[in-house]
This record gives sequence, C-alpha cells and structure tokens, in this order.
Amino acid sequence: MSKNIFIYPVVFATKKYKIVIERNGIITKKGNEIYPQYSFIDKKTKERIPSVYEKIHQLYEELAFKILSKINNENQTVYGNE
Repeated sequence: MSKNIFIYPVVFATKKYKIVIERNGIITKKGNEIYPQYSFIDKKTKERIPSVYEKIHQLYEELAFKILSKINNENQTVYGNE
C-alpha cells in the first residue's frame, strides 16, 4: 500500500515558511501558518516556536499514526468477521 505523501516547506519570506502536503502528486493542503527556519522561544509568551522542519517531522508522525490506525481497524474488521 503506497501513500506517496510528501510534506515540504514553501518560502513565504526570508527564513519564514509555509507547509504544503502533497498526496500522489496532487497538493491537498497548503498551510496558513508561518514557521521560522529555526526554533526559538517567544519573548512575550515564553512559548517555544518550532522550526518548519520540526513541524514537518511532527506532521509525518501524525500521518503515519493515522495510516497505521486505519490499517489496524481494517484488519480487525476483516479478521473479526471470520
């Protein structure tokens, strides 16, 4: 089962990026959030802002978990009905 999912940054401004998700060669989602090239701590909120690459990694992990969950649910349905 091939999903052909690619997640990559698109330049928005100098050292600032948006994220695109592509499935089977078709762009399925263009993000609205802007991510920095490097992570940093926001001085006002004291919150850690992840880099664009950390966010891409997080999105790949989330998609992999969803795909595995779907596969497991399909397998339970097939084997549970025998």
